[in-house]
Amino acid sequence: MKVLSTLVHPNIMGFYGYEHRKNDVYMFVEFCPNGDLTGAIKKGLSELETLKYFRQMVEGMCYMNAKSMNFLIFR
Repeated sequence: MKVLSTLVHPNIMGFYGYEHRKNDVYMFVEFCPNGDLTGAIKKGLSELETLKYFRQMVEGMCYMNAKSMNFLIFR
């Protein structure tokens, strides 16, 4: 989890910490006022919007790869 706090990139959600309680782990992450990708997909995306989101994901993954953090992509 410590590694996540080192990622600073406009296309990667900020991670501020976590708290472990019994069987639960709470992660404190940056607020995304426009919602998440799932919500955007459910509303329907144009081809142009799809390309925009895809580019942002690739840029974020390239950033992690450049920092040798490709092990973080788990899903």
